[in-house]
Amino acid sequence: LARPDVGFSLRHNTRVTRHYSPAELPRRVAAVLGEPFIQGARALDEGGPLLRLHGLAGSPAQSKSGRDGQFFFVNGRFVRDKLLSHAVREGYRDLMHGDRQPCYVLYLEIDPRAVDVNVHPAKTEVRFRDSRAVHQFVYHALNKALSGSAAQTPAPQATFGSQAGLE
Repeated sequence: LARPDVGFSLRHNTRVTRHYSPAELPRRVAAVLGEPFIQGARALDEGGPLLRLHGLAGSPAQSKSGRDGQFFFVNGRFVRDKLLSHAVREGYRDLMHGDRQPCYVLYLEIDPRAVDVNVHPAKTEVRFRDSRAVHQFVYHALNKALSGSAAQTPAPQATFGSQAGLE
């Protein structure tokens, strides 16, 4: 999912167990998560040059009891980050019931100077220079995509850039 433009095969004891051809994102996601996920998912693409969130957010009807359908990438790297997970949970808050977990494939692109990827030995956690701005941006972008409303807007780009010292 990190690189749908790259094809690969997984072999075990000389037998191919999985094969993924290079594909556009929806086709690769369908191959990994299934066609029903794609049919119910909402596409999102919000942001600008300093901060961009894009991908697919599953409908609440596609929720699961576990987190096995949650994929978040920061600058192409898979992460399991508490801040990002919280922002996503907040984005789904009014739509999810009980202990159900949303399914999603989301990609956050951020200026590399605004994120430290060397926080966790397995490189699955990150630290943002302006974590509050990133949290708010992810929350608002996801909330907007799930509501289908163009009236809501994500956190302003200029605020993020100036607070992070990237201008």
